[in-house]
Amino acid sequence: MATVYQRCKSDKRNSNYPCIQGRCGHPWTVRYREPFGARAERQSSFEKKSQADTFAQRLERDKYEGFYLDPKRGDILLREYAPDWLARQVISDGTWRNYESFLRIHLLPALGDKTVIGIQARDIETFVAALSKKLAASTVCDRMKMVTSLFKTAIKEKRRPDDPTDGI
Repeated sequence: MATVYQRCKSDKRNSNYPCIQGRCGHPWTVRYREPFGARAERQSSFEKKSQADTFAQRLERDKYEGFYLDPKRGDILLREYAPDWLARQVISDGTWRNYESFLRIHLLPALGDKTVIGIQARDIETFVAALSKKLAASTVCDRMKMVTSLFKTAIKEKRRPDDPTDGI
């Protein structure tokens, strides 16, 4: 269960304690535990109580429905994740060489410095547009299947909630 509170009214260690104003303007904190037996508590702060309540409700719903994503799992750079993903694929040697060179020459220079969760559909659209100027359409289509597979694996590993390549 997530708890929503203002530290200025409840935490004696807070520099603003005791705050007796009703609408003091201090931030609202949501304290929660992660699912899957994690012992550590996490906290997020919000300017408004409505934002904190919405976050807490969404968090509890996601935990109940099994959609909860650990925010830190998606913070891995694509430059680190993609080679690891490729090493786990069961593909022929020729396909592996094609994929590895595509990652090294095209994907990682364009998107490698972004986190797995930070890549959006707009980034993929820009990447495909630039790639279409360099490679044949059939090659772009074939390589985007690989990129889609990479992001679908990230979804299965609960590193991101959706597929940025969907519909592109």
